[in-house]
Amino acid sequence: MKNKNYTATVWVAKSAKEVFNAINDVTKWWSKDFKGNSAKLNDEFIINHPNQHYSTQKLVEVIPDKKVVWFVTESKLDWLKRNKEEWTNTKMILT
Repeated sequence: MKNKNYTATVWVAKSAKEVFNAINDVTKWWSKDFKGNSAKLNDEFIINHPNQHYSTQKLVEVIPDKKVVWFVTESKLDWLKRNKEEWTNTKMILT
């Protein structure tokens, strides 16, 4: 399979620190179905919506107020038709 990257850019009128803190507060923007931690290097968290979405992420790079990299260690995305584990072993890079 060819490498398929996805990139999206969103500009907001906030400081880098405010954006960084908001990204790391996963329950405020992604899901209340959250277990674990998402603030510092090596933190791990789980998002679980039964019969819809399950994924585990580990913070593998953190540069305060600048960059966060989540490595998806496991996923099951029931809404995908072909590869429900498509996110597994991928990185989400938030800069």
